Amino acid sequence: MIPLYIHRESLIHRLSAGAKLLISLAASTVIFFIEPLWLLAAAACGIAGLYRAACLPLETLVLALRPVLMVGALIFVLQLVLAGLAEAAGTLLRIYSAILLVSLVTLTTRFSDMLNVLTRLARPRSALSASTLRGLPWRLASPSGSFPHSFTICRKSAKRSLRGAPAASALSEPARSSSKFCA
Repeated sequence: MIPLYIHRESLIHRLSAGAKLLISLAASTVIFFIEPLWLLAAAACGIAGLYRAACLPLETLVLALRPVLMVGALIFVLQLVLAGLAEAAGTLLRIYSAILLVSLVTLTTRFSDMLNVLTRLARPRSALSASTLRGLPWRLASPSGSFPHSFTICRKSAKRSLRGAPAASALSEPARSSSKFCA
């Protein structure tokens, strides 16, 4: 079994967990948009070289790929039959490169550091915080639950203002105070 974290003194180990996650997310996304096969092979070799830069033994590279070798072989055969050799090789290189990259992040980042970053990312933000959005579905739902009540009030207000009546007169006092979505 591959260990989750291998302590070494390397630049990759010293990067913050957030930076590693962001870089791996961006690099994985870029890898899936690369078309030329030679560039995909160069990216895979570059990622394999990062294992060496992280002072990790090359057997960890093999251990990282072992769980997906059979699935990769099956995908390669299916792509070979359906799309041809170039597409099959490209698909396999993309999948293996992404797995190697994410495994490198896992091998060079302590679990507690990773958990701290994910906890920070999951924390509610001010504009979209849970306290701001709490009860929003209930405020939008009508008493029958079929149509947003506040939208109905806004629509009635807009119709009355088009006829010349002031928009505020379309709403009764309680409805006006409950409708925060109308201007």
